[in-house]
Amino acid sequence: AWIGLAWNAPAATWYVATGGNDANSGVSWAPAVATPAAAVALASMGDTVMISNGTYAVTSPITWNLGMLTIRGAGANAADTVLQASASRILALGGVGNVVSNLQFKGAAPDAVYIVNGNNAVIGNCDFASNAYGLVLSNSSYCAISDSVFTNNTSAGVWLRYSQYNTWEDCRFLRNKTAIHNGEPTDGRKGDSRGQTVARCVFAHQSAYAAYLIADRSGTGVLFNHCTFFNNQNIVTYGHYAGGVISNSLFVGVARILHQTTDTANPWSYVASSLIHAVSRVNGSTRTAVLPSAVISATGPSFVDPGQDDFRLYADSPVLGQTVDGKNF
Repeated sequence: AWIGLAWNAPAATWYVATGGNDANSGVSWAPAVATPAAAVALASMGDTVMISNGTYAVTSPITWNLGMLTIRGAGANAADTVLQASASRILALGGVGNVVSNLQFKGAAPDAVYIVNGNNAVIGNCDFASNAYGLVLSNSSYCAISDSVFTNNTSAGVWLRYSQYNTWEDCRFLRNKTAIHNGEPTDGRKGDSRGQTVARCVFAHQSAYAAYLIADRSGTGVLFNHCTFFNNQNIVTYGHYAGGVISNSLFVGVARILHQTTDTANPWSYVASSLIHAVSRVNGSTRTAVLPSAVISATGPSFVDPGQDDFRLYADSPVLGQTVDGKNF
């Protein structure tokens, strides 16, 4: 007799192509379905939805609430596979461990991708372009967002609602109203965003804020390391109970760095081991500090072509090798 044994079906891949048909089985490219929503409806936890190159119109949200689903574009570049909306959310995900990669999300309102109660989500190599909000994390912590671009989103590239300890690596935030936002305390869009770690990201041409982040409960602040801030109106991290740190970073053409905490027991937020050039205002309050290692410089960093969003440094840049940890900005 077979006693105490459980059998789990192997993970399946469901295929979507512009020439498909939603009446198909979707089990391979030949009988692919036509819409991502149809493939998601066929899926089970642990499965993958593979979407072929092309543009897919989304008129109502594609919804999945069980977790452990991978949705990815088949192309190497996010722009190869476009999910396009006009007045709709594109993707609504719930549950733990969902993965989204190699996709471009455009034209959505109120937001392109909404993740709720979705800890440990992974977003990689995605573009969020010309939406109201690009990505919303709501009660979703320990998520990893990497190699993604947020461009021309009219409210914010990212909105955080009570979502902590997420990591942001090698992302670019370009020409949004705000790059990463969890809101004014008075506007109903607030939420504790403690413990965000932001590394090797570029923030350029935001009209309002590069980062408006509020850690409004006891916990660690927001950490930025090896980031570039270029031509933003403001850079703000604000913690009621714990400050933040910006280190090994470049600030060029910024109107104001407001980097503060109201915690009287642990009062300091600080900018360290960074280069500051053409910045109008640095300190936001008496509880902020710019350490001596953060040099206010008359010499710019010598980017390759910031007008075309190329923030690599020329080989003769005066800031190369100037960080405390020995790495380049």
